[in-house]
Amino acid sequence: MWNGAGIIRDMTTGYSGYLADKQIPDPNALRCRALPRIGTHASLSRDSSRYAYRESPEQCISCGHCVIACRDGGYHAISVIERHVTIDKDTCDGCGLCSLVCSGGVIVMRPRMQTKE
Repeated sequence: MWNGAGIIRDMTTGYSGYLADKQIPDPNALRCRALPRIGTHASLSRDSSRYAYRESPEQCISCGHCVIACRDGGYHAISVIERHVTIDKDTCDGCGLCSLVCSGGVIVMRPRMQTKE
């Protein structure tokens, strides 16, 4: 979205290259191949969990990319307050999208400490 509609060309080129690398004749050959792997949310492993953390806050330029990614992902765990990025650890689901869009590498993912019940 930051690069405009030209990103579609790059995605198409990348997808075509992926298909060629995997020796897949066309996109239709991928149809329904993931269905046997689809499970329920309850069946997901709960053995590990992560949360977003600001590793080096002094390097943050408050660009807001992490806020947008988190908001658009539906979690609203990240906000900018007085030009400082704030992360609500309890609201964060650990998807890691914020760390992927953080151009300065400020946001990293850390494991949550598991408590025994």
